Amino acid sequence: MPNFYKLEQQIEGQMKAARVPGLALAVVQNQEVIYARGFGVTSVEDGGAKVTPSTLFRIGSITKPLTGTAVMQLVESGKLDLDKPIKEYIDWFTLSEPGFADSLTLRMLMSHTAGLAADAKHFGSRDPDGLEMYVREEIPRYPLIAPPGKLHLYSNPGISLVGYIAEVVSGKPFTELMQHLVFEPLEMQRTTFDPTVAMTYSLAQSHNLSEDGTLNVEHRFADNVAYYPAGFAMSTVLDLANFAMMQMNQGRFLDKQVLSLQSVIEMQTVQADCYTTTGTGYGLTFLIEPYKEIRQVGHDGGISTFGSSLVMVPDAGVAVVMLFNRASDFFATSLKFVNHIFDQLLNLPQETPKPQAVEPERSL
Repeated sequence: MPNFYKLEQQIEGQMKAARVPGLALAVVQNQEVIYARGFGVTSVEDGGAKVTPSTLFRIGSITKPLTGTAVMQLVESGKLDLDKPIKEYIDWFTLSEPGFADSLTLRMLMSHTAGLAADAKHFGSRDPDGLEMYVREEIPRYPLIAPPGKLHLYSNPGISLVGYIAEVVSGKPFTELMQHLVFEPLEMQRTTFDPTVAMTYSLAQSHNLSEDGTLNVEHRFADNVAYYPAGFAMSTVLDLANFAMMQMNQGRFLDKQVLSLQSVIEMQTVQADCYTTTGTGYGLTFLIEPYKEIRQVGHDGGISTFGSSLVMVPDAGVAVVMLFNRASDFFATSLKFVNHIFDQLLNLPQETPKPQAVEPERSL
C-alpha cells in the first residue's frame, strides 16, 4: 500500500514548484475508491474554493473513451457497426479526396486510423447544431494525411465525427445521448458538457502565468460544440473512478451491465500501432501501453491549461485518476506520480526492464 501521507507531501511540493493551483486524485482498487483527495484551490482569484474529490475539472481527451463507451452501446443494440462504411449512416458525407469516404469506418475513426488531421479549436459555435455543421462544412475540407486505414494519426475531428454519427442513429443530441447512455448509468452525477450546469458546482478554473510570475485565471471559458465528443466534458475524479470501475469489471457497474464483455475487450484491444519504441498501441478510444510488468489502458487530456490522466490496469483491478488546472511544467511529473502509485500498489520492480540488445546480422 502506498504511503499516502508521503505522497501528499510530494504532490504539494511539486504543485508549488510548477505553479499548479489545484489538483484532485482518486485511486481505485478492487471496485472501490481506496483514496480520494483534493489539493490546492479552484482559483487563485476571488471566489476560489478548496479543491475536493467532487470538484469539476475539464478533462480534455479523456472525453474520447466516454464517447467510445456510448458508441459501443449503439453497436450492441444493432444501430451501428464498427466495420460498415459510415456513409451507410450519413450518405452525403465526403472527404477532400474523392472516393475515400466510401471506405471510412467507425473502427478507423475510433482507433485514429482514418487519415484525418489532428486539429482542435477551443472556441467555436455554441449552437446545438454546431456539431452537424462542423461535419458537413469543415471536415470535408481537411487535407487527408493518409488514406483511411493505413496509419495511426491522432485526430480530434475523427472523434467528433463519431459523436455525430451516434447522434444521427440515436435520434438524440449528443449531450443528451451521453447523459442517457453513460453518465446516468455510471452515476457520474456532476459530469457534463454544459458550462451553465458546471458553474453551479465547484469548478476549477484555467490559469495562466504572467511574465512577472503571477498566476491569473483565464477569463474566457473554452466552448465549441463541434469538438464536444473529442474533448469537452467536465468531470470529477470520483465520477471518472466509476467509469474506470465499469471498464475493469467486464462492463458492469454495481448492479448494471453498462457494456458487454465483448465491447470492453474490443475497446481495450490494440487496433493500431502507435509506432513507438515502447510498444504503445491504440484501441477503440483508449491508449494501451506497457509499463514494467503490466498493461496500462487509459487516456490523458489537455484543454486550455487543464491536464488530466485516467490510467487503468484492468488485469489487476487498479486505476488512478488525476486532474489539475495548470498543466505546463507538470504533465510529466503527474505521470510519475501516477506510475509511482502503481509501483506501490502492485509491488512493481523499481527499474523498467530495458530492451534486450540485438546483435546485428554480420554475414553480408
